[in-house]
This record gives sequence, C-alpha cells and structure tokens, in this order.
Amino acid sequence: MRTHRRFMVEVLLLGAAVVVTGCTQRPAQSPSPATPSISPSPQQSSSPTTPSNGGVRACGLDQLTIAISDVGRQEGGLGHTSTVLLLRNTGTTGCWLSGYPKVVALDSRENAVTEGRQTLSGYMGGITGSKPPTVELAPGQTASALFEALIANADGTACQTYAKLRVTPPGQSGWVTIRWGLAGCAEPEIHPIVAGESGRG
Repeated sequence: MRTHRRFMVEVLLLGAAVVVTGCTQRPAQSPSPATPSISPSPQQSSSPTTPSNGGVRACGLDQLTIAISDVGRQEGGLGHTSTVLLLRNTGTTGCWLSGYPKVVALDSRENAVTEGRQTLSGYMGGITGSKPPTVELAPGQTASALFEALIANADGTACQTYAKLRVTPPGQSGWVTIRWGLAGCAEPEIHPIVAGESGRG
C-alpha cells in the first residue's frame, strides 16, 4: 500500500515539474535574416593603346603617300648605303605616326628576300633618343624614316639586288611597293619615323 501511494506521489510531482517547465520555457525565436553586405565593384582601369593626341587619329594608309626622297641615296664607308623614306599626309585631317615602318626587301619578281631590322640608329644615322617619337602631321606635312643596308660583302663581292621595297606604315596591314634597285646584304635596318624629311632625329 505504501509502495502504491509513494508511486502516485512521484507521478504527481513529475507532472507538476512538467507543467512548471512548460510555463517557464519560451519558444525559440528564429534568428532575423542577416543584412547582406554589398561590396563596391572594383573599378576597371583601361590603359590607352595609342598615344593621346587630342582626338587626332593614327595615320592610315589611305591618307599617306610613301616614296623615296628626291635627295637620293647616301653612301657611307665600308659599303653602307641609306635611303630616306618619306611619309606624307595627303588627307584632309591631321594624324600621327609613331614607331617603325615595316620594310621588306624584294627581288625582281617581288618575292620577299629579307626584312629590315628595326633599330633606333645604325651606321648611317637614325635617332639619338631612347624611344621612337610621336610625329603629328597636319595635311600636307611629311615625316620620314631612314632605311640602310650594305651594298657589298666584307670580301668585296656584290650582294643580292633589292629591286623593290615593300613598306607598311606602323599599325597598318596594307603596304606600298617602291623601286629601290640597289644591292643589299643580310639584315638591312629601318630606323624610327621622325619629323621632317631627313630620316634623322
């Protein structure tokens, strides 16, 4: 009898504990959604690919006349010779040139023999600066570049004749073919475009 009464007391106490616990326990609150952090997008910097010349565009082949200087070729010691290439702005707007023209020496059948090596200066001249200048050309103005080569080998024998020169202005894909008609040996050189008609700066 005592055991049954004790069991009933324990059951009542356990029920009271559950009621008290249920009264004091608060329902768990769901966490408020986190405010997303917005990072500013990185600014993309764009580096100009061409010199800034106040909106003046690079000279295109369609507005240039390319020729050999009327002054003619100059001979130097040790079999060196040079030719000044003239690049005249025949367009109606100004433009600029910077760098080296591409010069390919051709035989009489206009097959490529060799290409001029681009150097700041050589035996016959060039520029004294550390990099090619940017030359602005108003309509009618002319820039120039010096092309040089050997006309005899070290042993005195003649080199192969370069019948023509194929000239491509900087940044262009087309070209102009010019009669040259002199002998030339390996590795002719082309120097940077400069202002004026001397090919030297």
